[in-house]
Amino acid sequence: MDLHDVLEFPGGDDFEDVTDVFTAAARDMRSGELVMSDGYTLLDTMSAFEIGEPRMDSGMVPEEDRRPPFAPIVPLLPQEICWLLDRSFSCEMAWHAGNTLSQSVYTLLYVHHLADISPEFVARYVRVMRDAERPIELITVVLRAGIMGLLKSCDLARRELCKNKVVDCEDWQSEKAEISLLEGINVDYIIRLQDDACYWLRNSGLEQGAIDALCDRLLLRKTILQLLRLSVPSSAEELSAFLLHARLLLGHMKSESLYTPPETSLVNSAVDPYVTRFLHNFLPVRKLVLPGSDETWQAMERWLDGWEELGSLLGCSYVLSWEIAGSLRVWTPSRATPIAFVRSLTQSAILENNVFLRRFSFQWLVRRFYLETLGQSYDVILENLEEKGLISTAQSLKTVERLIVKLMHNQLRSLWYNPPRRRRYLAKAAFEWHVLHDEMIGILSETTAGNPTETGIIPHIELAPLMWRLVCAREIILSGFQQELYSQDERPIAYWYLAHVLDVHLQCLDNVLSLEAVDPTVHQEMVFQHGFLTALQAISIALCVITFKDLTLPWRRMSLNFIKRYKWTFKSEYDDLVPVVPPPDLFQFAPQVTKILQDDEVSPSDLFMFAREILLGLVGPEGLGGLSDRWQPDRRHFILQLANLCERLEDGPRNAAEILQFDPKRFRWDSTVHPWFPDVISLGT
Repeated sequence: MDLHDVLEFPGGDDFEDVTDVFTAAARDMRSGELVMSDGYTLLDTMSAFEIGEPRMDSGMVPEEDRRPPFAPIVPLLPQEICWLLDRSFSCEMAWHAGNTLSQSVYTLLYVHHLADISPEFVARYVRVMRDAERPIELITVVLRAGIMGLLKSCDLARRELCKNKVVDCEDWQSEKAEISLLEGINVDYIIRLQDDACYWLRNSGLEQGAIDALCDRLLLRKTILQLLRLSVPSSAEELSAFLLHARLLLGHMKSESLYTPPETSLVNSAVDPYVTRFLHNFLPVRKLVLPGSDETWQAMERWLDGWEELGSLLGCSYVLSWEIAGSLRVWTPSRATPIAFVRSLTQSAILENNVFLRRFSFQWLVRRFYLETLGQSYDVILENLEEKGLISTAQSLKTVERLIVKLMHNQLRSLWYNPPRRRRYLAKAAFEWHVLHDEMIGILSETTAGNPTETGIIPHIELAPLMWRLVCAREIILSGFQQELYSQDERPIAYWYLAHVLDVHLQCLDNVLSLEAVDPTVHQEMVFQHGFLTALQAISIALCVITFKDLTLPWRRMSLNFIKRYKWTFKSEYDDLVPVVPPPDLFQFAPQVTKILQDDEVSPSDLFMFAREILLGLVGPEGLGGLSDRWQPDRRHFILQLANLCERLEDGPRNAAEILQFDPKRFRWDSTVHPWFPDVISLGT
């Protein structure tokens, strides 16, 4: 009995093919022309696009872009397989650059035909003519291993990205359109496929050049899988070995001449930029141009650089070394922001399974907080309190340890956020550090209540959270310049408030430096920071007085802008805490700047010269040490760039009269030249 005799389909099954009817009706229509049914207008169509209706976003492929159906078993030449493997790396880098899998990895159509190119399937069901130049094993063994390695690499990277250390749709795209990334297949099996493919190639009888090129790409995929499998590396030696091997293979690939398949080659049909129209997704179709080989290799080098830097960070035993490395990355506009995977992995390395930096405890971080901020041992501080009979104070100080750990952990993580999110976090962290500052003042108030002349470390303990809050305030203000948030009327106010923040920070450092630091390296870092902040303050004051005359907004508008821009200092929660230092008092802005302008001895040009001399002293043989570790060359480069900028700014006004005559058009605000300060140019350029 036939199945159709048993089952009755709703509406019947006597359908007729009406394709010819539509073809005949559309024969006289031009490309792009629409036929509207009654009551359905162009506005309805556009509204469907606007609301993101998936059926309307499926896309239309123009006639000239239409291709014949993809045939995955068509034999290909070795150089064509090599080109496809290169495209697989390009697709991977395009995804890591922030595009969707549908726009990048899934455009490689072999991803959707892994079952069709399985050796068992082809051997059993497909009859293929043997071709010595195009052996079918290039598809079923070599290319299949490369494609499966690509998908598994994306799976391993996606597992790290899904830890919520970076933000979906902001740092990366998690959408996978219900396509398998081989989540259920063990990574060791995929790695073995790469080895098996290399073994087949070496015994294939192909030309040696083709064998070497294909093996290099398979071994690079294997090395990437091994790196991704490490997650947060536990062995610096193992990580270094993988990175060295990957760079060696990448060097071989970069030295090869590029193969570009002719337009008539069947391999071109293996990449379809419009594949999203077949996938389950809610994103509009946008054809993505994949990066070329040179751009792909550069992106992979940056990826390897990120791993290498993480290995160096994990070898550091100073928290401030992490802070220096992250800050230099943020401050240097010429350095590309690491991909989301590297930033997520670095944040995981900071704290994973209740272990800091892969090997330290919570208590270690508390001790580093006091040692690297104040230069004093936490254990000695507690002993001093107990010797003075302030056992309750020592116990109370221990109660804030958890808050210290939380703030330090988040402070380090924020260095690997994307710039806008980091700025938003710092605005929140500034208040949290102030809460800790307030708690410490309350805890330590009894230590000096009966003895206002108390000396030693005890009166300075409260400075530790204050200095970290000042770091947050400084970075919030400076990031406004780097992200080009300030209008012309806001710049002088920003430099004015920055100078006050730096002044308080310098006072704190003076107090801490008056004590004898127990760690000479920490003391050297404090001296460096004191010089660096002094130079920044001099530059800020000079730029404030130069740009002050360019204010055009009325006072009311300016004050409203100030409250909006610095709302992180005006939270109502501050009312129940100790006053904010320095206070954001706009009423002091104009009088203070006017007083500076009336002082004949104040010269912006001299301030720039003063800053340059300090900066050049910092890059001297004894100036750059501290905790910069392997990032000392990067810090030296940054300081020298700032010193060179100061030298150019020395050509600016020398006194109040020249300030009034100075043409603001000579300042070029370009965050790619310097993130915080303008460059000075002649009007002829």
